[in-house]
Amino acid sequence: MAKNTDKSEACEGGPRRGRPPKGSEESRRKALLAAAEEVFLEKGLAASMDDIAKRAGVSKKTIYGCSETKEKLFADVMHTRIENSMVSELPDSVANAQALEDALVQFFTELSRFVLSPVSVRLYRAVTAEATRFPELARTYYEEGPAHVIDILGKWLAARARDGIIALENPSEAAAILGSSVIAGPLRNLALGVGGTPTTTSIEQRARTTAQFFLRGALTDKARAKS
Repeated sequence: MAKNTDKSEACEGGPRRGRPPKGSEESRRKALLAAAEEVFLEKGLAASMDDIAKRAGVSKKTIYGCSETKEKLFADVMHTRIENSMVSELPDSVANAQALEDALVQFFTELSRFVLSPVSVRLYRAVTAEATRFPELARTYYEEGPAHVIDILGKWLAARARDGIIALENPSEAAAILGSSVIAGPLRNLALGVGGTPTTTSIEQRARTTAQFFLRGALTDKARAKS
C-alpha cells in the first residue's frame, strides 16, 4: 500500500526546509492519489479524508492542499485512472470504411480492457452501491468516466460525419449507445459475479461485432462504394 511518511505539504509548500524538486512534489501527489484510490476501493464512497490521510501518511491539511473536497479528490483519482488507462486516441482521420471499423474496434477493445479490469469493476461496485447516499460522488464518477468517453467518441463520430464517411443525426447519442453495447453487459455481469472475466478474444469479438452493426446502418453510399 502507498505510504508517505513525509508530513510535509505535498501540494503546497514542500518540506519545511527548502522547496523540493518538482519531480518530488509530483511523486508525493501520485502516492497520495494511489492511497486515496485504495481507500475508496476498500471503504467505498463513505471513505473519509481522515482514512485517506492515515493511509497516505500525511495530514488532512496536506490533502486539502491538493483537493479542496472529497468530491474533488475522487475526481482527481478518476482522472488519473483514465490518464493511465492506456486507451489509444482515435485517429484524426480515416481513409475508408475499413479503417473506420478498425479504429472503432481498437478503441472499444482497449476501453473494455480498462473498464472490465478488476480495479475498475471494484470501483464501479462501490459507486453503484452508494450512489443514493453520495450523489455528488456518483455524478463525479459518471462525468469523469462514462460521460468523458461519450464526449470523446461523439466528437470523433461527428468529425467522421463531416468527412462524409458516416451519416448521423446525433453523434453523441450514437456514442452512448455504442459504449453501452460494448461494455454495459460484461460490466454488469462482472459486478454481479456472473461468469468470469472476458478473454482478450471475446472482448475483441464483441468490439468488432458492435462496430460492424453500427457501420451497416451509418456508412454513407459514397463510403460503401469505396469499400
